[in-house]
Amino acid sequence: MTVSTNMTSPLDQSHEANEDMPCHTTTTHAISMILDNQKENEYVGSATSDPTITIDLKQNLDISALRYYAKTSPIEDYKIEVSSDNQNYTVVRTGTFGLKNNQETVYFASDNGEGNWNQTYNARYLKITALNQKNKNISILEFDILGPSGDNVELMNSNGTPAIGQLTSDYIYEESTGAKIPAGSIVFTGEYKGNPVYNVVVLYDENGEIVGGIDSEGSINAQSIILAPDPGDGLLGETSEGIWIYWISPEYANNLPTKVRAELYRVDNVQTNEGQRLVSDTVFVSVPTTLPPISLEK
Repeated sequence: MTVSTNMTSPLDQSHEANEDMPCHTTTTHAISMILDNQKENEYVGSATSDPTITIDLKQNLDISALRYYAKTSPIEDYKIEVSSDNQNYTVVRTGTFGLKNNQETVYFASDNGEGNWNQTYNARYLKITALNQKNKNISILEFDILGPSGDNVELMNSNGTPAIGQLTSDYIYEESTGAKIPAGSIVFTGEYKGNPVYNVVVLYDENGEIVGGIDSEGSINAQSIILAPDPGDGLLGETSEGIWIYWISPEYANNLPTKVRAELYRVDNVQTNEGQRLVSDTVFVSVPTTLPPISLEK
């Protein structure tokens, strides 16, 4: 991995011509220190135009976020771009850094971070531009480039409490078809991070049996859906804040287990379930003896 910049720095070092290179004066650019995995020494530089830093990963990699460390004079407004050929760049995030504890992580997003969608890009080059900061010193302790962080499932709400109960009224989750979860269903909900197209949630009891049971034809007596924020005009990608719902219809809601855990699976082909594999699971959660009423809202 290498880095280049249009900035100059007091830390740059010039080497006069010598016997080995009698005709050349060379400069060692201090910008390389931002990739040395050391956060003790800070790079400070400036440029006569908007400062840019271009990182060459030396191969195409899946990347999804940038973590920026700085102390004295952090970059303010920024633009982050990626490229495979160092010629054609795609903007993956713009904004203003607001570092906390001298660092901030920004995720690449088709909606520029307005929602909860994270986008992964396959690229070799990453370019960071400090917008409207020409002739100003900017400082960098380190840049970390992050890949996809993986899928995750939680059997609880955002406040950390398990969400298990009996549905008080019908919940219509697809307006166009009228598809709904009927009132009286036993409902389990939680949060997940992943791709709503390629993920599915299944619940198991303490004996390793699927919650809801299996009928004579081998079908599960339960259903599940995965919900995610609407990406609008953006690309449907990974979400960091999705909701899953698993329910057992009233006619099958007998003999509930005492404990359940959630498993999150990902598939490569949504039509055939090819490549299905377990990507995340939870610890066991106790099912209340008396189920509380629960309502679902969009």
